[in-house]
Amino acid sequence: MQQRCPLYLKILLWFFLNLALLPKCELKLRPPGIRGLVEQAIQREAKNDSQINHRHPVDLEVVGEPELLKRAMANLIRNAIRYAGHCDPITVSARREGHRVQVTMADNGPGVSEQLLQRLFDLFFRVDDACTREGGNVGLGLTIVKTCV
Repeated sequence: MQQRCPLYLKILLWFFLNLALLPKCELKLRPPGIRGLVEQAIQREAKNDSQINHRHPVDLEVVGEPELLKRAMANLIRNAIRYAGHCDPITVSARREGHRVQVTMADNGPGVSEQLLQRLFDLFFRVDDACTREGGNVGLGLTIVKTCV
């Protein structure tokens, strides 16, 4: 356990720096294609036994900072794998709604109760208190997603 502690602290520090600096950094907004962002996030996060499908129009674009959008997608995919990966498949879909793009992650996992949905993106919030730092979950991933978008 003592050998893991420095790595855990490095990861925690990295998350905090990202959260602190993100709102202050100069963003380079571009219209990246959703398909490429989703495919890159899936490649980054998918495990060998994960079944992840994605459905969206080929030419669907959104104006944003590509790295931040990819990080947000990757964090959402990581959470879906962590909490519902055993309930394949995970489906990522996107569609245009007026001037916005809606991205949806769907799976067959246990879901989150209505009471907890409001807190899901709060700093340090975890649905399952049984998660420990050994599992890498400290309740920052979805907060980073919220900050990225």
